[in-house]
Amino acid sequence: MKFKTKSQNLNNLKIRYGSIPKIYFFKVSDFLKNKKIFLKKIQNKFNSNIAIRSSSSREDGANNSNAGMFKSFLNINSKQTKKNRILY
Repeated sequence: MKFKTKSQNLNNLKIRYGSIPKIYFFKVSDFLKNKKIFLKKIQNKFNSNIAIRSSSSREDGANNSNAGMFKSFLNINSKQTKKNRILY
């Protein structure tokens, strides 16, 4: 398996082995254009708290590591309906 971004790698592992929890990924630029649509999709897909993780081709590579350079948000209520400071 050729390594790509975190979300692509997890998705490939899920397809191959099926033991990866639910995953939903999208481009930040698309999210910023359609926040309400993406938030509704997240609310429909997940029934529990979620982790919001970065997935960038700049994170890690064969010749570099950017560990800790991107933020993660853990234990986020996927059903929260009021404006969430993290996502807006």
